[in-house]
Amino acid sequence: MKREVSFSMVLPVKEVYSHIDAEGEPVLIQGMIDCLFETDGKLYLLDYKTDRVQGRYTGGLEAAVPILKKRYETQIALCKKSSRTFNKQNIRGEKFFISLMGI
Repeated sequence: MKREVSFSMVLPVKEVYSHIDAEGEPVLIQGMIDCLFETDGKLYLLDYKTDRVQGRYTGGLEAAVPILKKRYETQIALCKKSSRTFNKQNIRGEKFFISLMGI
């Protein structure tokens, strides 16, 4: 298990910010992976979130989960990409742990 794994990488702007018209321009990405662990030869990513859920989403947690997944999909994709550079294996799955503040 590895926790708080920092990373940095240079990517084409379009790969990170598809709405920006900057063909061929690089962007420096820096981040922190909360937790990586291996089970049965497969690498998994855990990401902790502290978004306030109660009272913010009609339909409660069930309605919030797909919205939060969409919100963080680019971040998770970048974490997965960065982990391949130092682990030489693909992430097989990811899990979000959302703090249920106020519940």
